[in-house]
Amino acid sequence: MVASALAGGLLGARLHLAIESRGTFAAAPLAFLVARSGFVWYGGLAGGLAATLWPIHVWRVRWASAADTAAPALALGLAIGRIGCHLAGDGDWGTPTTLPWAVAYTNGVAPWPYPPGVRVHPAAPVRVRRARRAVRRPLAAEGRVGPTGAIFAIYLLVAGIIRFLVECVRTNPALALGMTEAQWTSAALVVGAAVWLAVKRRRAPSS
Repeated sequence: MVASALAGGLLGARLHLAIESRGTFAAAPLAFLVARSGFVWYGGLAGGLAATLWPIHVWRVRWASAADTAAPALALGLAIGRIGCHLAGDGDWGTPTTLPWAVAYTNGVAPWPYPPGVRVHPAAPVRVRRARRAVRRPLAAEGRVGPTGAIFAIYLLVAGIIRFLVECVRTNPALALGMTEAQWTSAALVVGAAVWLAVKRRRAPSS
């Protein structure tokens, strides 16, 4: 199941980027697919989830139970990955700023688009710090939440809010109504998780 999730996650992350960067992908498909950088977290999440559907069915594991088990690992994996983004300087940075914690990725794997002296928000480390909450909340909820799947829903809720806020200092272009694609995806996940939790809590028998 872990191997399926890994393969599906890598494939989904790269395909999501190919959809976002259709022109670059069409110009050089093979080079695009084997490039060292360029993975989209939400695409990886979707691909990993899809790839585990068959193993879960074969081994007769409840999908919601498997998702609960995976939630803390997803948050931890994202945090580790963002540390790599920061150290590699792969373009996952924020907008220019003069705040004390600003950095310049002049020697990163992605071309630095700003003149000397310009520094930016270190968006990746910010997400690492915020990811700790996405780890702690599901772990704190374990054993205290009622319905199966609630831990995963809490993860989606917390992670979605964090990503939505971090996008405010990212350089991604707006998709609609001033919000980026990641913000729309985050908003959908937050609303979906919140509604699911509310419905399950309402249906739960009172003690």
